[in-house]
Amino acid sequence: MRNMLVRLIEMGLGTILVISALIHIAGPWFFLEAATRYRILPVTALVWVLPFLMAIQLVSGTALVFGLFRGGVLWVAGGLFACFLLAQVCVLCRGIQVICGCFGSASHAVSVWSVLQLTAMLFLVIMAMRMRQKIDLFSIPRPAKE
Repeated sequence: MRNMLVRLIEMGLGTILVISALIHIAGPWFFLEAATRYRILPVTALVWVLPFLMAIQLVSGTALVFGLFRGGVLWVAGGLFACFLLAQVCVLCRGIQVICGCFGSASHAVSVWSVLQLTAMLFLVIMAMRMRQKIDLFSIPRPAKE
């Protein structure tokens, strides 16, 4: 039962990453424009960074959907969601009105709601890691007995 729940979480998160990546690949200029409005990196850097971001989204999402590299790919997905979350929090704190760009033209404005959605995705990654027992976030490591 536990493994089935973890697989469902992985497949759901992977599907989100794959759909987002495919939309970005189909409309890279929209993605570039949306990323530029965050004002975190200059356009010249974004031109080089965004193709790698799309590739990482696609590969990690596909790996999650098909259950490949389970331990490592959860770390990658967690890193992606954490970066997206940090970017949205920065935009909100600076008071910049921007479309999130997550799903192309179907995207919505960055808001507290979008931050909560990303927080939930990051929580699901941590929960899946915890259930796989790759990390134990809630206990203190004990020294080995001699």
